[in-house]
Amino acid sequence: MTQNFKISGIISEFNPYHLGHQSLIVQTRQAGATHIVAIMSGNFVQRGEPACFDKWVRTKTALSAGVDLVIELPLPWVVAGAETFAAGGVSIVYAMRFVLAANAAILKRCLRLLTY
Repeated sequence: MTQNFKISGIISEFNPYHLGHQSLIVQTRQAGATHIVAIMSGNFVQRGEPACFDKWVRTKTALSAGVDLVIELPLPWVVAGAETFAAGGVSIVYAMRFVLAANAAILKRCLRLLTY
């Protein structure tokens, strides 16, 4: 018997995790995702600021909230500005062939950056 999987990727910091993040995970499942992968910043977040909680605490929180796998976004993409952060996450999601759970305008802008 074959199974059809729909894997969605969420580019995130979860710094700190809040109800908006939970809503995104719930909506991603409702949209048909069988698995959710979070591409998440490590101990530093956008523009190089230290995270409120270390990556291990944030990973455990994401997993307990319904994310199936957390992949750490490499530091050079994390400490750059928001567009580079997003472009790095999108490139990982694209390379892994996930369906991206993101705002369409942000996705469009990031894909434009990746084509240069």
